[in-house]
Amino acid sequence: MPSPPHHVRRLALHLGWIAPLWFAAAVALAAMLLPGAASAPLGQFGAIGAPGGAWFNALALVLPGLMLLAFSIALEAAVAPDGTGRTLRLGTGMLMISALAFAAQGVFPFDPSEPDGPASQRHAATLALALIALVAASAFVFPGLCRMRHWRTLAICGALLGAALAIFLTWPPQQLFPPLEGRHAAAQRLVLATYFGWFALAAGVALGRRREKT
Repeated sequence: MPSPPHHVRRLALHLGWIAPLWFAAAVALAAMLLPGAASAPLGQFGAIGAPGGAWFNALALVLPGLMLLAFSIALEAAVAPDGTGRTLRLGTGMLMISALAFAAQGVFPFDPSEPDGPASQRHAATLALALIALVAASAFVFPGLCRMRHWRTLAICGALLGAALAIFLTWPPQQLFPPLEGRHAAAQRLVLATYFGWFALAAGVALGRRREKT
């Protein structure tokens, strides 16, 4: 299979920071348009029966997830010339799984009429899978990237972000930070900021490495 053109690969690497900005803009717009949405968990924005829910799911969940998937594929190709190993490929594979799981949230929307029902459980499971897969990815890529001078920043800082996500999965931010107690929506946004921060960091490192080689 022929490799994508140069400009396509470069655009795909930019998606690592474009996706977080797009997601943040979509959430901010929804918070402006929907009454009380600013203090609501994101699952309620696209919940079954919510006004504009289908649009939110498509634009704020599915589209950013697909952007992250394209970025993950481009990142694997960008790292390959500097040398790859099995654990590194496992890491980029987990990134792809994480991106697909994030997009799947929009395919399986939350059902407010049954918070513990099958639809709501599927929605929660896809978010959990996205977060867990990124934690695993950061752990898998760490040993391989640490051996590459140009990628060491991503290895170390990415491991720290992955560790923060692992902590949040074990102890929710509401338990760690007293100001967030009772503020589920704010805690969820902190978790997602950490999640998207990993991809933005990876995009910055990958694009910097690409400029060094041109």
